[in-house]
Amino acid sequence: MTLNDKKTSSGEVEHMKMKYGAGLTVSVLFAIVLFLFGVITPLQSVAVALFLVGAWSVGFGLTSYEFDRIYYVGWGAGIAALSTFIFLPLRYVLALVLIVVIALIVFTTAASNSKRRGKTRPSGTSEGKSLTDSSTQGI
Repeated sequence: MTLNDKKTSSGEVEHMKMKYGAGLTVSVLFAIVLFLFGVITPLQSVAVALFLVGAWSVGFGLTSYEFDRIYYVGWGAGIAALSTFIFLPLRYVLALVLIVVIALIVFTTAASNSKRRGKTRPSGTSEGKSLTDSSTQGI
């Protein structure tokens, strides 16, 4: 049992994970705190918030066991790329975001194609219909 685990009433160990929304909230609040302490300017706090939200999304996507893992990682990378507006010209920032979107489309398409290839039809069937289908039993 680790620090992030808790015991249920039945004695089972339940793994606690930080929720996606809680991580986003912490990311934005951290950037606001840095601004309020005068460490960074308002524009820099926006960049820090975008970077932290993107980094949290990537980290959550990589450690998540959910179906939408690739979307969390892809959009997290896109949001983190947006944070570069503070030190890169705007056209480079937009180019980075477009590269991330293109990569997300390619990876999503590749993942869906590999899932389709993994599905096999049972022997003796075509198009998912059985040879002993009710429409052919009278023949």
